[in-house]
Amino acid sequence: MDFKDYYKILNVSKKATAKEIKENFNKLVKKYHPDNNKGNKAFEEKLKEVNQAYDVLSDENKRTSYQAQYDAYYMNEERNVPGAELIKRKDADVRKHKQAPVASGRIFEKENYLWMLGGLVIIVIGMFLLSGGASNKDPKVFDKDAVYSMTRITIAPVLILAGLVIEIFAIFRKPKLN
Repeated sequence: MDFKDYYKILNVSKKATAKEIKENFNKLVKKYHPDNNKGNKAFEEKLKEVNQAYDVLSDENKRTSYQAQYDAYYMNEERNVPGAELIKRKDADVRKHKQAPVASGRIFEKENYLWMLGGLVIIVIGMFLLSGGASNKDPKVFDKDAVYSMTRITIAPVLILAGLVIEIFAIFRKPKLN
């Protein structure tokens, strides 16, 4: 005999209140009542299922007992569900692989932090060069050679981009497993 999901039959959730259960029961009784569907055996069977579901879910003691059966049925790992074997194999594969060791609660390894520091230094140097360096020139005077210098328009942006690439490398760098 198959397990009947009374919650599904009455179209309610597991946490449905008595009021919600009664409302849905009344809707379904009107829908499947023999007076509205004369001679339809399928509707008569459906109405019997709806009555049985309401009988169990409307009584607190019966509902508690049914809930235990419901949980046991849906929590059972040996249930024959399409794809269940695949899920079990994936879980077993995940348990086989060990996680990388985390050193003293740090997110990255020491080498990653060193790479990040190097990238940051290169970015700061690029920004310094882009800003004009340590020129003692008057900022109110426009100097075409200083604004369009080789350092400002090529070297500084290249240094900044190189620093960013190093930062990205440091973030995504895999730790060495011993």
